[in-house]
Amino acid sequence: MRQRSPGRESNLRRLRRGLRPPYVGPAVPVGVDVQVESLDAISEVDMDFTMTLYLRHYWKDDRLSFKSNTNQSMTFDGRLVKKIWVPDMFFVHSKKSFTHDTTTDNVMLRVYPDGKVLYSLRVTVTAMCSMDLSRFPLDTQTCSLEIESYAYTDDDLMLYWKEGNRSLNTDERISLSQFLIQEFHTTTKLAFYSSTGWYNRLYINFTLRRHIFFFLLQTYFPATLMVMLSWVSFWIDRRAVPARVPLGITTVLTMSTIITGVNASMPRVSYIKAVDVYLWISFVFVFLSVIEYAAVNYLSTLQERKERKLREKLPCTCGIAHPGMMSDCYSEVDVNTTGNYGMPEENGMRRERMLVELAMETDQMTGHVGSRAYSSIWIDTHAIDKYSRVIFPGSYILFNIIYWSGEVYFQHHCISLPPQTLQQAVQIRLRKPLSLGDEEGFETDCDVTENVQQFCLILELKPKLCHSLEQRLKKQEKKKRAIIIIIIIIIIIIIIIIIIIIIIIIIIIIIIIIIIIIPTTCP
Repeated sequence: MRQRSPGRESNLRRLRRGLRPPYVGPAVPVGVDVQVESLDAISEVDMDFTMTLYLRHYWKDDRLSFKSNTNQSMTFDGRLVKKIWVPDMFFVHSKKSFTHDTTTDNVMLRVYPDGKVLYSLRVTVTAMCSMDLSRFPLDTQTCSLEIESYAYTDDDLMLYWKEGNRSLNTDERISLSQFLIQEFHTTTKLAFYSSTGWYNRLYINFTLRRHIFFFLLQTYFPATLMVMLSWVSFWIDRRAVPARVPLGITTVLTMSTIITGVNASMPRVSYIKAVDVYLWISFVFVFLSVIEYAAVNYLSTLQERKERKLREKLPCTCGIAHPGMMSDCYSEVDVNTTGNYGMPEENGMRRERMLVELAMETDQMTGHVGSRAYSSIWIDTHAIDKYSRVIFPGSYILFNIIYWSGEVYFQHHCISLPPQTLQQAVQIRLRKPLSLGDEEGFETDCDVTENVQQFCLILELKPKLCHSLEQRLKKQEKKKRAIIIIIIIIIIIIIIIIIIIIIIIIIIIIIIIIIIIIPTTCP
Protein backbone atom coordinates (compact mmCIF):
# COMPACT_ATOMS: atom_id res chain seq x y z
CA MET A 1 0.00 0.00 0.00
CA ARG A 2 1.32 3.36 -1.11
CA GLN A 3 1.90 5.82 1.76
CA ARG A 4 1.54 9.59 1.52
CA SER A 5 4.52 11.71 2.35
CA PRO A 6 4.31 14.22 5.22
CA GLY A 7 4.90 17.08 2.78
CA ARG A 8 1.93 16.05 0.63
CA GLU A 9 -0.29 15.79 3.72
CA SER A 10 0.74 19.30 4.72
CA ASN A 11 -0.11 20.61 1.26
CA LEU A 12 -3.52 18.94 1.33
CA ARG A 13 -4.30 20.48 4.69
CA ARG A 14 -3.39 23.92 3.37
CA LEU A 15 -5.52 23.33 0.28
CA ARG A 16 -8.52 22.24 2.35
CA ARG A 17 -8.19 25.32 4.55
CA GLY A 18 -8.71 27.42 1.44
CA LEU A 19 -11.82 25.52 0.32
CA ARG A 20 -15.30 26.51 1.40
CA PRO A 21 -17.20 24.25 3.80
CA PRO A 22 -18.25 21.69 2.68
CA TYR A 23 -15.87 20.89 -0.17
CA VAL A 24 -18.70 19.79 -2.44
CA GLY A 25 -22.46 19.97 -2.25
CA PRO A 26 -24.89 22.83 -1.82
CA ALA A 27 -23.88 26.44 -1.35
CA VAL A 28 -22.67 27.43 2.09
CA PRO A 29 -25.13 29.91 3.70
CA VAL A 30 -23.43 33.03 5.08
CA GLY A 31 -25.57 35.36 7.16
CA VAL A 32 -24.64 39.00 7.49
CA ASP A 33 -25.59 41.76 9.88
CA VAL A 34 -24.27 45.32 10.07
CA GLN A 35 -23.95 47.90 12.82
CA VAL A 36 -23.56 51.37 11.30
CA GLU A 37 -21.30 53.38 13.58
CA SER A 38 -21.23 56.67 11.68
CA LEU A 39 -22.08 58.30 8.39
CA ASP A 40 -19.13 60.61 8.04
CA ALA A 41 -19.52 62.64 4.87
CA ILE A 42 -21.72 63.14 1.81
CA SER A 43 -20.06 64.80 -1.20
CA GLU A 44 -22.12 66.14 -4.09
CA VAL A 45 -19.00 67.07 -6.05
CA ASP A 46 -17.45 63.58 -5.89
CA MET A 47 -20.82 61.79 -5.80
CA ASP A 48 -19.86 59.56 -2.87
CA PHE A 49 -20.35 58.97 0.84
CA THR A 50 -18.16 57.67 3.67
CA MET A 51 -19.47 55.20 6.25
CA THR A 52 -17.92 53.40 9.22
CA LEU A 53 -19.56 50.11 10.18
CA TYR A 54 -19.15 46.78 11.96
CA LEU A 55 -19.51 43.98 9.41
CA ARG A 56 -20.35 40.58 10.88
CA HIS A 57 -20.49 37.20 9.08
CA TYR A 58 -22.14 34.01 10.33
CA TRP A 59 -21.58 30.55 8.86
CA LYS A 60 -20.87 26.97 9.92
CA ASP A 61 -17.63 25.10 9.30
CA ASP A 62 -17.58 21.56 10.70
CA ARG A 63 -13.80 21.52 10.40
CA LEU A 64 -13.63 24.02 13.28
CA SER A 65 -15.92 22.13 15.67
CA PHE A 66 -14.47 20.99 19.00
CA LYS A 67 -15.55 19.25 22.16
CA SER A 68 -16.55 21.40 25.11
CA ASN A 69 -18.20 20.40 28.35
CA THR A 70 -19.33 23.96 29.06
CA ASN A 71 -20.47 24.67 25.48
CA GLN A 72 -18.60 27.94 25.56
CA SER A 73 -17.22 29.62 22.47
CA MET A 74 -13.60 30.50 21.80
CA THR A 75 -12.61 34.02 20.70
CA PHE A 76 -9.55 34.83 18.60
CA ASP A 77 -7.99 37.93 17.08
CA GLY A 78 -7.14 38.59 13.45
CA ARG A 79 -4.10 36.30 13.35
CA LEU A 80 -6.25 33.17 13.07
CA VAL A 81 -8.22 34.57 10.11
CA LYS A 82 -5.32 33.88 7.75
CA LYS A 83 -5.32 30.19 8.70
CA ILE A 84 -9.00 29.35 8.07
CA TRP A 85 -11.58 29.92 5.34
CA VAL A 86 -13.54 33.17 5.57
CA PRO A 87 -16.02 34.71 3.09
CA ASP A 88 -14.31 36.94 0.52
CA MET A 89 -16.61 39.94 0.81
CA PHE A 90 -16.00 43.23 -0.97
CA PHE A 91 -17.90 46.50 -1.39
CA VAL A 92 -19.25 47.03 -4.88
CA HIS A 93 -18.66 50.54 -6.35
CA SER A 94 -16.34 51.42 -3.47
CA LYS A 95 -13.63 54.00 -4.10
CA LYS A 96 -11.55 53.15 -1.06
CA SER A 97 -11.95 51.18 2.14
CA PHE A 98 -9.81 50.00 5.03
CA THR A 99 -10.00 47.94 8.20
CA HIS A 100 -9.14 49.88 11.33
CA ASP A 101 -5.89 48.87 13.02
CA THR A 102 -5.65 51.07 16.12
CA THR A 103 -4.37 49.88 18.51
CA THR A 104 -4.49 46.48 16.81
CA ASP A 105 -6.40 45.07 13.87
CA ASN A 106 -10.12 45.54 14.60
CA VAL A 107 -10.93 41.93 13.69
CA MET A 108 -12.63 39.34 15.86
CA LEU A 109 -13.23 35.61 15.25
CA ARG A 110 -15.49 33.60 17.53
CA VAL A 111 -15.86 29.82 17.11
CA TYR A 112 -18.58 27.72 18.80
CA PRO A 113 -18.27 24.00 19.68
CA ASP A 114 -20.67 22.91 16.92
CA GLY A 115 -18.56 24.67 14.26
CA LYS A 116 -20.54 27.89 13.95
CA VAL A 117 -18.36 30.93 13.30
CA LEU A 118 -18.79 34.65 13.90
CA TYR A 119 -16.37 36.85 11.97
CA SER A 120 -16.53 40.58 12.73
CA LEU A 121 -14.44 43.52 11.54
CA ARG A 122 -14.63 47.32 11.73
CA VAL A 123 -14.43 48.97 8.32
CA THR A 124 -14.58 52.47 6.87
CA VAL A 125 -15.63 52.58 3.24
CA THR A 126 -16.08 55.38 0.70
CA ALA A 127 -18.54 54.31 -1.96
CA MET A 128 -20.19 55.83 -4.99
CA CYS A 129 -23.67 57.36 -4.70
CA SER A 130 -25.31 58.44 -7.94
CA MET A 131 -27.21 61.62 -7.03
CA ASP A 132 -29.93 63.34 -9.00
CA LEU A 133 -29.44 67.06 -8.31
CA SER A 134 -32.23 68.33 -10.55
CA ARG A 135 -34.19 69.40 -7.43
CA PHE A 136 -31.19 70.70 -5.46
CA PRO A 137 -31.35 72.03 -2.73
CA LEU A 138 -34.83 70.60 -2.16
CA ASP A 139 -33.76 67.10 -3.11
CA THR A 140 -33.96 63.69 -1.47
CA GLN A 141 -31.13 61.25 -2.18
CA THR A 142 -31.04 57.47 -1.82
CA CYS A 143 -27.61 55.87 -1.50
CA SER A 144 -26.64 52.22 -1.20
CA LEU A 145 -23.69 50.30 0.15
CA GLU A 146 -23.45 46.99 -1.74
CA ILE A 147 -21.80 43.86 -0.33
CA GLU A 148 -20.95 40.88 -2.51
CA SER A 149 -18.69 37.83 -2.67
CA TYR A 150 -15.82 38.33 -5.06
CA ALA A 151 -15.11 34.72 -6.13
CA TYR A 152 -18.07 32.55 -5.11
CA THR A 153 -21.23 32.53 -7.21
CA ASP A 154 -24.65 31.74 -5.78
CA ASP A 155 -23.95 28.06 -6.49
CA ASP A 156 -21.13 28.09 -3.93
CA LEU A 157 -22.09 30.79 -1.43
CA MET A 158 -25.57 31.94 -0.46
CA LEU A 159 -25.31 35.44 1.00
CA TYR A 160 -28.33 36.69 2.98
CA TRP A 161 -29.32 39.09 5.73
CA LYS A 162 -29.30 37.11 8.96
CA GLU A 163 -32.53 38.57 10.37
CA GLY A 164 -33.98 40.44 7.43
CA ASN A 165 -34.35 44.19 7.93
CA ARG A 166 -33.46 43.80 11.62
CA SER A 167 -29.96 42.79 10.56
CA LEU A 168 -29.17 46.48 10.07
CA ASN A 169 -28.67 48.50 13.25
CA THR A 170 -27.71 52.16 13.47
CA ASP A 171 -26.47 54.47 16.15
CA GLU A 172 -29.17 56.94 17.21
CA ARG A 173 -26.57 59.70 17.42
CA ILE A 174 -25.80 59.56 13.71
CA SER A 175 -26.49 62.97 12.18
CA LEU A 176 -25.31 65.11 9.28
CA SER A 177 -25.11 68.88 9.14
CA GLN A 178 -26.66 69.16 5.69
CA PHE A 179 -28.99 66.14 5.57
CA LEU A 180 -31.73 64.53 7.59
CA ILE A 181 -31.39 60.74 7.64
CA GLN A 182 -34.90 59.44 7.02
CA GLU A 183 -34.43 55.68 7.08
CA PHE A 184 -32.07 52.71 6.75
CA HIS A 185 -33.27 49.45 5.22
CA THR A 186 -31.85 46.32 3.62
CA THR A 187 -32.51 44.53 0.34
CA THR A 188 -31.12 41.52 -1.51
CA LYS A 189 -30.59 41.08 -5.25
CA LEU A 190 -28.79 38.86 -7.72
CA ALA A 191 -25.99 40.44 -9.76
CA PHE A 192 -25.07 38.95 -13.13
CA TYR A 193 -21.66 39.07 -14.80
CA SER A 194 -21.48 37.69 -18.32
CA SER A 195 -18.12 36.00 -17.77
CA THR A 196 -18.57 34.53 -14.29
CA GLY A 197 -22.29 34.14 -13.55
CA TRP A 198 -24.78 35.13 -10.82
CA TYR A 199 -23.80 36.47 -7.39
CA ASN A 200 -25.79 37.29 -4.27
CA ARG A 201 -25.60 40.99 -3.43
CA LEU A 202 -26.70 42.67 -0.21
CA TYR A 203 -27.74 46.32 -0.09
CA ILE A 204 -27.67 48.81 2.78
CA ASN A 205 -30.01 51.54 1.57
CA PHE A 206 -30.46 54.88 3.31
CA THR A 207 -32.51 57.91 2.34
CA LEU A 208 -31.28 61.47 2.94
CA ARG A 209 -33.37 64.65 2.79
CA ARG A 210 -31.44 67.89 2.51
CA HIS A 211 -31.95 70.68 5.04
CA ILE A 212 -33.28 73.74 3.19
CA PHE A 213 -32.81 76.39 5.89
CA PHE A 214 -29.10 76.89 5.18
CA PHE A 215 -29.76 77.54 1.50
CA LEU A 216 -32.65 79.84 2.30
CA LEU A 217 -30.29 82.05 4.29
CA GLN A 218 -27.28 81.80 1.99
CA THR A 219 -28.87 81.74 -1.47
CA TYR A 220 -32.60 82.34 -1.77
CA PHE A 221 -32.95 85.22 0.69
CA PRO A 222 -30.00 87.28 -0.69
CA ALA A 223 -31.20 86.72 -4.27
CA THR A 224 -34.70 87.89 -3.35
CA LEU A 225 -33.30 90.97 -1.61
CA MET A 226 -31.27 91.86 -4.71
CA VAL A 227 -34.36 91.64 -6.89
CA MET A 228 -36.32 93.83 -4.47
CA LEU A 229 -33.41 96.29 -4.31
CA SER A 230 -33.49 96.66 -8.10
CA TRP A 231 -37.11 97.83 -7.81
CA VAL A 232 -36.02 100.87 -5.75
CA SER A 233 -34.86 102.57 -8.96
CA PHE A 234 -38.50 102.80 -10.12
CA TRP A 235 -39.12 105.36 -7.36
CA ILE A 236 -36.00 107.44 -8.10
CA ASP A 237 -36.21 110.50 -10.35
CA ARG A 238 -35.40 109.57 -13.91
CA ARG A 239 -32.91 112.49 -14.14
CA ALA A 240 -30.85 111.02 -11.25
CA VAL A 241 -28.58 109.03 -13.54
CA PRO A 242 -25.73 108.74 -10.96
CA ALA A 243 -28.21 107.13 -8.54
CA ARG A 244 -30.08 104.72 -10.81
CA VAL A 245 -27.25 103.39 -12.97
CA PRO A 246 -24.93 102.27 -10.12
CA LEU A 247 -27.91 100.72 -8.33
CA GLY A 248 -28.74 98.60 -11.36
CA ILE A 249 -25.13 97.59 -12.02
CA THR A 250 -24.57 96.69 -8.35
CA THR A 251 -27.59 94.37 -8.24
CA VAL A 252 -26.56 92.67 -11.49
CA LEU A 253 -23.01 92.06 -10.26
CA THR A 254 -24.25 90.80 -6.87
CA MET A 255 -26.56 88.30 -8.55
CA SER A 256 -23.65 87.11 -10.72
CA THR A 257 -21.56 86.59 -7.58
CA ILE A 258 -24.33 84.56 -5.91
CA ILE A 259 -24.73 82.33 -8.98
CA THR A 260 -20.97 81.79 -9.24
CA GLY A 261 -20.69 80.92 -5.53
CA VAL A 262 -23.45 78.31 -5.73
CA ASN A 263 -22.04 76.63 -8.84
CA ALA A 264 -18.51 76.56 -7.39
CA SER A 265 -19.59 74.04 -4.73
CA MET A 266 -21.57 71.83 -7.12
CA PRO A 267 -20.56 69.22 -9.70
CA ARG A 268 -20.65 70.25 -13.35
CA VAL A 269 -23.84 68.45 -14.29
CA SER A 270 -25.40 68.84 -17.72
CA TYR A 271 -28.97 69.42 -16.50
CA ILE A 272 -30.69 72.36 -14.82
CA LYS A 273 -30.99 72.36 -11.04
CA ALA A 274 -33.89 73.88 -9.10
CA VAL A 275 -31.62 76.51 -7.58
CA ASP A 276 -30.41 77.46 -11.08
CA VAL A 277 -33.97 78.16 -12.16
CA TYR A 278 -34.57 80.47 -9.20
CA LEU A 279 -31.27 82.33 -9.47
CA TRP A 280 -31.38 82.85 -13.22
CA ILE A 281 -34.99 84.03 -13.18
CA SER A 282 -34.00 86.46 -10.41
CA PHE A 283 -31.06 87.57 -12.53
CA VAL A 284 -33.41 88.22 -15.46
CA PHE A 285 -35.63 90.41 -13.24
CA VAL A 286 -32.59 92.43 -12.11
CA PHE A 287 -31.34 92.76 -15.68
CA LEU A 288 -34.76 93.89 -16.93
CA SER A 289 -34.83 96.63 -14.30
CA VAL A 290 -31.62 98.03 -15.85
CA ILE A 291 -33.13 97.79 -19.33
CA GLU A 292 -36.24 99.54 -18.02
CA TYR A 293 -34.22 102.57 -16.93
CA ALA A 294 -32.42 102.63 -20.28
CA ALA A 295 -35.83 102.89 -21.97
CA VAL A 296 -36.99 105.60 -19.57
CA ASN A 297 -33.81 107.62 -20.06
CA TYR A 298 -34.00 107.34 -23.84
CA LEU A 299 -37.64 108.43 -23.98
CA SER A 300 -36.94 111.33 -21.62
CA THR A 301 -34.10 112.50 -23.85
CA LEU A 302 -36.33 112.20 -26.91
CA GLN A 303 -39.05 114.23 -25.23
CA GLU A 304 -36.64 116.98 -24.15
CA ARG A 305 -35.42 117.34 -27.73
CA LYS A 306 -38.95 117.75 -29.04
CA GLU A 307 -39.76 120.32 -26.33
CA ARG A 308 -36.61 122.26 -27.22
CA LYS A 309 -37.58 122.34 -30.90
CA LEU A 310 -41.09 123.47 -29.95
CA ARG A 311 -39.80 126.36 -27.83
CA GLU A 312 -37.47 127.46 -30.61
CA LYS A 313 -40.38 127.69 -33.08
CA LEU A 314 -42.69 129.68 -30.76
CA PRO A 315 -42.71 133.54 -31.17
CA CYS A 316 -41.93 133.93 -27.47
CA THR A 317 -40.45 130.97 -25.62
CA CYS A 318 -41.32 130.40 -22.05
CA GLY A 319 -39.16 128.67 -19.44
CA ILE A 320 -41.77 126.54 -17.72
CA ALA A 321 -39.75 124.10 -15.64
CA HIS A 322 -40.94 126.08 -12.62
CA PRO A 323 -43.62 128.79 -12.27
CA GLY A 324 -41.03 131.42 -11.33
CA MET A 325 -39.23 130.99 -14.64
CA MET A 326 -42.10 132.36 -16.76
CA SER A 327 -41.07 134.96 -19.34
CA ASP A 328 -41.91 138.65 -18.89
CA CYS A 329 -44.12 138.67 -21.95
CA TYR A 330 -46.44 136.23 -20.17
CA SER A 331 -46.43 137.96 -16.79
CA GLU A 332 -50.16 138.58 -17.00
CA VAL A 333 -51.08 134.92 -17.14
CA ASP A 334 -54.02 134.00 -14.95
CA VAL A 335 -52.89 132.74 -11.54
CA ASN A 336 -55.54 130.01 -11.57
CA THR A 337 -53.95 128.60 -14.71
CA THR A 338 -50.41 128.24 -13.39
CA GLY A 339 -50.88 128.15 -9.65
CA ASN A 340 -51.09 124.36 -9.41
CA TYR A 341 -48.14 123.61 -11.68
CA GLY A 342 -45.92 120.87 -10.30
CA MET A 343 -48.23 120.16 -7.31
CA PRO A 344 -49.24 116.60 -6.35
CA GLU A 345 -52.25 115.20 -8.17
CA GLU A 346 -55.09 113.29 -6.54
CA ASN A 347 -53.44 109.93 -7.21
CA GLY A 348 -50.28 111.04 -5.40
CA MET A 349 -48.11 110.97 -8.51
CA ARG A 350 -46.19 114.07 -9.58
CA ARG A 351 -46.58 115.00 -13.22
CA GLU A 352 -44.77 117.48 -15.31
CA ARG A 353 -46.83 120.05 -17.05
CA MET A 354 -45.76 121.97 -20.10
CA LEU A 355 -47.77 125.13 -20.54
CA VAL A 356 -47.67 126.59 -24.00
CA GLU A 357 -49.18 130.06 -24.17
CA LEU A 358 -49.67 131.68 -27.53
CA ALA A 359 -50.38 135.40 -27.36
CA MET A 360 -51.66 137.20 -30.44
CA GLU A 361 -51.01 140.93 -30.18
CA THR A 362 -53.56 143.00 -32.21
CA ASP A 363 -52.19 146.46 -31.44
CA GLN A 364 -48.41 146.62 -31.76
CA MET A 365 -48.35 150.42 -31.18
CA THR A 366 -50.00 150.41 -27.76
CA GLY A 367 -48.70 147.04 -26.70
CA HIS A 368 -52.23 145.98 -25.70
CA VAL A 369 -52.93 142.35 -26.04
CA GLY A 370 -56.23 141.92 -27.68
CA SER A 371 -56.68 138.20 -27.39
CA ARG A 372 -54.87 135.24 -26.00
CA ALA A 373 -55.15 131.54 -26.54
CA TYR A 374 -53.93 129.17 -23.91
CA SER A 375 -53.07 125.53 -24.61
CA SER A 376 -52.12 123.15 -21.80
CA ILE A 377 -50.43 119.88 -22.76
CA TRP A 378 -49.94 117.07 -20.16
CA ILE A 379 -47.18 114.58 -20.90
CA ASP A 380 -46.54 111.68 -18.46
CA THR A 381 -42.97 110.60 -19.06
CA HIS A 382 -43.03 108.35 -15.92
CA ALA A 383 -45.49 105.82 -17.34
CA ILE A 384 -42.90 103.04 -17.68
CA ASP A 385 -41.72 103.55 -14.11
CA LYS A 386 -45.28 103.56 -12.79
CA TYR A 387 -46.25 100.38 -14.61
CA SER A 388 -42.98 98.72 -13.61
CA ARG A 389 -43.76 99.35 -9.93
CA VAL A 390 -46.69 96.97 -10.33
CA ILE A 391 -45.60 94.57 -13.10
CA PHE A 392 -42.17 93.63 -11.69
CA PRO A 393 -43.27 92.80 -8.09
CA GLY A 394 -46.44 91.08 -9.31
CA SER A 395 -44.57 88.90 -11.80
CA TYR A 396 -41.90 87.98 -9.26
CA ILE A 397 -44.51 87.02 -6.67
CA LEU A 398 -46.26 84.88 -9.28
CA PHE A 399 -42.97 83.19 -10.15
CA ASN A 400 -42.31 82.41 -6.47
CA ILE A 401 -45.78 80.91 -6.06
CA ILE A 402 -45.24 78.62 -9.08
CA TYR A 403 -41.70 77.72 -8.02
CA TRP A 404 -42.39 76.80 -4.41
CA SER A 405 -45.68 75.07 -5.24
CA GLY A 406 -43.84 72.88 -7.73
CA GLU A 407 -41.16 72.02 -5.18
CA VAL A 408 -43.74 71.08 -2.55
CA TYR A 409 -45.52 68.89 -5.10
CA PHE A 410 -42.31 67.09 -6.06
CA GLN A 411 -41.43 66.55 -2.42
CA HIS A 412 -44.71 64.94 -1.38
CA HIS A 413 -46.41 63.45 -4.44
CA CYS A 414 -44.71 60.06 -4.08
CA ILE A 415 -45.68 59.37 -0.47
CA SER A 416 -49.29 60.51 -0.87
CA LEU A 417 -50.47 57.20 -2.32
CA PRO A 418 -52.77 55.15 -0.10
CA PRO A 419 -51.80 51.66 1.07
CA GLN A 420 -52.52 49.04 -1.56
CA THR A 421 -51.44 45.59 -2.57
CA LEU A 422 -48.20 44.99 -4.40
CA GLN A 423 -49.96 43.75 -7.51
CA GLN A 424 -52.16 46.87 -7.68
CA ALA A 425 -49.17 49.16 -7.23
CA VAL A 426 -47.24 47.50 -10.06
CA GLN A 427 -50.35 47.56 -12.29
CA ILE A 428 -50.68 51.29 -11.72
CA ARG A 429 -47.02 51.92 -12.51
CA LEU A 430 -46.94 49.69 -15.59
CA ARG A 431 -50.47 50.66 -16.76
CA LYS A 432 -51.15 47.06 -17.74
CA PRO A 433 -52.73 44.05 -15.97
CA LEU A 434 -50.55 41.34 -14.45
CA SER A 435 -51.62 37.75 -13.96
CA LEU A 436 -49.60 36.98 -10.87
CA GLY A 437 -50.08 34.90 -7.79
CA ASP A 438 -50.80 35.91 -4.23
CA GLU A 439 -48.89 38.81 -2.73
CA GLU A 440 -48.50 40.59 0.55
CA GLY A 441 -49.75 44.11 1.20
CA PHE A 442 -47.42 47.02 1.47
CA GLU A 443 -47.49 50.80 1.31
CA THR A 444 -46.08 52.38 -1.86
CA ASP A 445 -43.29 54.90 -1.67
CA CYS A 446 -41.01 56.87 -3.98
CA ASP A 447 -38.41 54.15 -4.34
CA VAL A 448 -39.45 52.25 -7.46
CA THR A 449 -36.45 49.93 -7.26
CA GLU A 450 -37.37 48.90 -3.73
CA ASN A 451 -40.95 48.08 -4.80
CA VAL A 452 -39.71 45.89 -7.65
CA GLN A 453 -37.32 44.07 -5.35
CA GLN A 454 -40.14 43.27 -2.92
CA PHE A 455 -42.27 42.22 -5.88
CA CYS A 456 -39.60 39.83 -7.16
CA LEU A 457 -38.86 38.35 -3.73
CA ILE A 458 -42.51 37.71 -2.86
CA LEU A 459 -43.46 36.21 -6.23
CA GLU A 460 -40.08 34.51 -6.77
CA LEU A 461 -39.66 35.91 -10.28
CA LYS A 462 -36.63 35.06 -12.37
CA PRO A 463 -33.77 37.57 -12.13
CA LYS A 464 -33.96 38.50 -15.82
CA LEU A 465 -37.69 39.25 -15.60
CA CYS A 466 -37.14 41.20 -12.40
CA HIS A 467 -34.36 43.26 -13.99
CA SER A 468 -36.48 43.99 -17.06
CA LEU A 469 -39.38 45.08 -14.86
CA GLU A 470 -37.13 47.35 -12.83
CA GLN A 471 -35.65 49.02 -15.92
CA ARG A 472 -39.11 49.64 -17.38
CA LEU A 473 -40.34 51.30 -14.19
CA LYS A 474 -37.24 53.48 -13.96
CA LYS A 475 -37.72 54.70 -17.53
CA GLN A 476 -41.35 55.59 -16.82
CA GLU A 477 -40.40 57.50 -13.67
CA LYS A 478 -37.65 59.44 -15.49
CA LYS A 479 -40.00 60.27 -18.37
CA LYS A 480 -42.67 61.52 -15.97
CA ARG A 481 -40.21 63.74 -14.10
CA ALA A 482 -38.76 65.10 -17.34
CA ILE A 483 -42.23 66.09 -18.59
CA ILE A 484 -43.04 67.95 -15.36
CA ILE A 485 -39.70 69.78 -15.40
CA ILE A 486 -40.21 70.78 -19.05
CA ILE A 487 -43.69 72.13 -18.23
CA ILE A 488 -42.31 74.24 -15.37
CA ILE A 489 -39.51 75.62 -17.56
CA ILE A 490 -42.02 76.49 -20.31
CA ILE A 491 -44.22 78.34 -17.80
CA ILE A 492 -41.25 80.33 -16.53
CA ILE A 493 -40.18 81.23 -20.09
CA ILE A 494 -43.73 82.33 -20.92
CA ILE A 495 -43.78 84.60 -17.85
CA ILE A 496 -40.49 86.22 -18.89
CA ILE A 497 -41.73 86.71 -22.46
CA ILE A 498 -44.96 88.30 -21.20
CA ILE A 499 -42.98 90.74 -19.02
CA ILE A 500 -40.75 91.72 -21.96
CA ILE A 501 -43.76 92.15 -24.28
CA ILE A 502 -45.55 94.35 -21.74
CA ILE A 503 -42.49 96.58 -21.36
CA ILE A 504 -42.12 96.87 -25.14
CA ILE A 505 -45.81 97.73 -25.53
CA ILE A 506 -45.54 100.42 -22.87
CA ILE A 507 -42.49 101.92 -24.60
CA ILE A 508 -44.31 101.95 -27.96
CA ILE A 509 -47.39 103.60 -26.41
CA ILE A 510 -45.27 106.32 -24.80
CA ILE A 511 -43.50 107.01 -28.10
CA ILE A 512 -46.82 107.23 -29.92
CA ILE A 513 -48.23 109.60 -27.27
CA ILE A 514 -45.18 111.84 -27.57
CA ILE A 515 -45.40 111.91 -31.36
CA ILE A 516 -49.13 112.63 -31.40
CA ILE A 517 -49.46 115.12 -28.52
CA ILE A 518 -46.33 117.23 -29.02
CA PRO A 519 -46.90 119.45 -32.08
CA THR A 520 -44.11 119.50 -34.59
CA THR A 521 -45.02 122.94 -35.98
CA CYS A 522 -45.97 126.18 -34.30
CA PRO A 523 -49.78 126.79 -34.45
